[in-house]
Amino acid sequence: INLSTINTKQVVFAEGAKITLTNIPSNGAGMKYNTRPESGEYWMYGLNLAVTGANVVTASVPVYGLQNCTNIPSPVITVTGGNSSNGGDGGAAYGLQNCANVPDASITVTGGNGSSSSKNGSAYGLYQISRLSGYNPANITAATAKLTPTYWLSELSVSGETVSVITPLTVTWDFLDLYDEHPVKSATLAVSYNGGSTWTNLYTGTNKTFTFTPTASSDALLLRIKDPASWEIVSEPVGLLLGVLPVISGTETSLGTFGAAFPPYTYSFERQPNAAEEWTEAAVTERIDNALVRTFTGQVGEAYTLSINHLVWREILNGNHSLRIIVNNGYGSASRVLSFIKNEDTIRFCGRGPAGTNRAAAVWQFTGWLNAAHRGLQ
Repeated sequence: INLSTINTKQVVFAEGAKITLTNIPSNGAGMKYNTRPESGEYWMYGLNLAVTGANVVTASVPVYGLQNCTNIPSPVITVTGGNSSNGGDGGAAYGLQNCANVPDASITVTGGNGSSSSKNGSAYGLYQISRLSGYNPANITAATAKLTPTYWLSELSVSGETVSVITPLTVTWDFLDLYDEHPVKSATLAVSYNGGSTWTNLYTGTNKTFTFTPTASSDALLLRIKDPASWEIVSEPVGLLLGVLPVISGTETSLGTFGAAFPPYTYSFERQPNAAEEWTEAAVTERIDNALVRTFTGQVGEAYTLSINHLVWREILNGNHSLRIIVNNGYGSASRVLSFIKNEDTIRFCGRGPAGTNRAAAVWQFTGWLNAAHRGLQ
């Protein structure tokens, strides 16, 4: 097939085809932008493709075997760059450029002859490969070929298909290399909350894992990992559970100043109006400062009372203090912090009357400022 007058050509052949293309013009390809209706299915098993670039006088003629192609198993690709003379460079030869899912490929590429040996065309077995799922580097043979790059992103994994907007999400990725199975390379991880219209970078570096907590109020996110050559993998959508935290009644405020006793505080908790899950109960924890008061399982909408008995109250020193109510429904926790001041300045001394009499108990009361000197008061 002579394609000397055609710039690019999209060619679709049956499985097992043997195709020879000669006199390919500059930037021509044996197969370019192939499509397959059934997503992910392989096709064109056993393709045998030979491509030779056109000969020119002074200009190099790069040609490609498979360019921007996917899902072609076990191809045999032979690419030869066009020859040049009169001071020109030989044409470059590319086996695969920007292809995905091309397992068990056998590639032989040879640059075209230039006007001198120093001007022979370059040969690239693999060029700008972003991902080759199922690809085994050991099956590539690229005689006299440079491999650029020699590594590519091979996977992107997410710790869950659906996560809460308050739950950390761990993302991992990896590279493969023709010479080192898992090389350390820099990459940039980004997230999109609008289907890929805009991306926000999360991390750039040589680590192959990153953990973050989703924050947007959309119902799904996408993750993208990109290497320095701008080749990338985009994840499947990750669902987000919205409105999962409990809502505790009241506001964070000061309850006031209390002396002889702490008045009971009543509260409840509810689901958020847009809750993604219809949970009905939660673990409740009550604390004074950092000291535990009690834990129990509470029900949505029920009223509960936080009280401090006199034995605990007498151990609390005068001054500023806080109450903390924590409600955990299994998706995450909500808390309510309430402050109060204890200022007890009255001590009451009570005694019984003499035994065998009906005399009333004696009561003494001291009100005012106490210091260490009064500790001996009987």
